[in-house]
Amino acid sequence: MTNLLKADFKKVYKDKLFMVVCIIGLVFAVLTPLINFGMLKLLSTQTDMSAESINALTGGQITAKYIFFVAFSPANDFGLIMPILFSVILCKDFSQGTVRNKILSGKSRSQIFLSTYIVTTIMLVSLILIYAFMSLGVSLILFDYSTTPFTIGDFWYALGSIGLWIVVYLAISAIVCLIAFVMKNVGLTIVMVIAVNMVLSLIGGLLSMAGGMLSANGSNLADVLTIIANAIPFSATHGTGVEFKLIDVIVSLIASLAMAVGFVFLGMKIFNKKDLK
Repeated sequence: MTNLLKADFKKVYKDKLFMVVCIIGLVFAVLTPLINFGMLKLLSTQTDMSAESINALTGGQITAKYIFFVAFSPANDFGLIMPILFSVILCKDFSQGTVRNKILSGKSRSQIFLSTYIVTTIMLVSLILIYAFMSLGVSLILFDYSTTPFTIGDFWYALGSIGLWIVVYLAISAIVCLIAFVMKNVGLTIVMVIAVNMVLSLIGGLLSMAGGMLSANGSNLADVLTIIANAIPFSATHGTGVEFKLIDVIVSLIASLAMAVGFVFLGMKIFNKKDLK
């Protein structure tokens, strides 16, 4: 298993598409804060709006903290593109005969899928963390961290939010691997990854919107819908608040871990029965 993991890591590092992923991440990490800064500057110079009016228009959200945690979102920018490009890298194992060679060398199909999942997870988590912290570094040059002074409470909240995002990417990685191993075709895999992302993001967005509308009416159902929306990996919004709700954390953790474990076992089961021809 160790040799299989080393081979998979080496394959990813050597793939030219991996370099493309890194370059895209670097570009987005710099451009996203600059675009937000330029938008605020444009609003302030081209209109007579005060800083308070601009904050009201943008919801007071454009801060380094907001840009940092939105960077983790799988429905935006790098978080959207990265899993798609990684699914292409995974499909190359089938088109280039790498999977068949692994089987002929004595590796079981379960080991092959599990190794691919571990490598994909480590790479996705590492890249999204690097991207988010690079975005934070650029953002702190242009914006305050948040609208209120940074406290020890903010530190623990940020640390916990990062932990929740890591668990989210455990589930996303399992979904990407499952799709790649089932489809085995680059085109179909890309379409399916995008479709799953869009559908789950849409469902989560609608639930979140409904929760917001019900919240205004004082309905208890609002919290339930918001929690469910945040538990869906592609619509999670960890880190954009100021404190955790215990039930929200528990549901999000259980949902993401259950998806990760479930899709990994499902992927291994399907792959063990699938014909490579």
